[in-house]
Amino acid sequence: MRGFICDPSSAYHVTSRCINRDWFAMPINDVWKIFATNLKFVSSAYEIRVHAFILMSNHFHLLATAPRANLSLAMNYFLAQTSRHIVHDSNRINHTFARKFKRCRVDTIFYFLNCYKYIYQNPLRAGICARVEDYPFSTLPGLLGLSSMIVPTLDDTLMNDIEGTLRWLNQPIQSQHIDATRLALRKSIFKYPSKPNRSILIDPRSLI
Repeated sequence: MRGFICDPSSAYHVTSRCINRDWFAMPINDVWKIFATNLKFVSSAYEIRVHAFILMSNHFHLLATAPRANLSLAMNYFLAQTSRHIVHDSNRINHTFARKFKRCRVDTIFYFLNCYKYIYQNPLRAGICARVEDYPFSTLPGLLGLSSMIVPTLDDTLMNDIEGTLRWLNQPIQSQHIDATRLALRKSIFKYPSKPNRSILIDPRSLI
């Protein structure tokens, strides 16, 4: 992350994956407790504002803002602590993550909402569940009051209309839109192609 300057007014998508794309070396229920506990601490100690977080079998997605411009410091601590706890609890000696983390600045509401939906739809694309709210290892069930809210998560006004928001979150994303979003998240600043498919240009707020 040499040379990285955090914009305190922008949200960032942060992700990291296990070494060799292996699954976490322990039940995901236990991994979730480790991640949620450490993310709760980071959000308090570093004043990181969590907008969305989801844990998958070998990686995670986080959408957050760092008003103190300390994203790298917070995420380095977060990954070090989660890795240390996983290694200890699984009796392994190897590191957990393949690299520190990848981050992508998301600086418009249009891109923010596309990223938000992309994150929460990960379990749907993996065929793990039928609806986003049924997946237990994310911040969404806590926002909806379906489970205890371990990680402090900002509402971001999307929960003002719960029924409409869930309808929007569960609406399938076209494959070309998924590919475009995936490519955009690989960049340092989220951006779709200059001439994207028309489906990408649909403002996701219109679907709420």
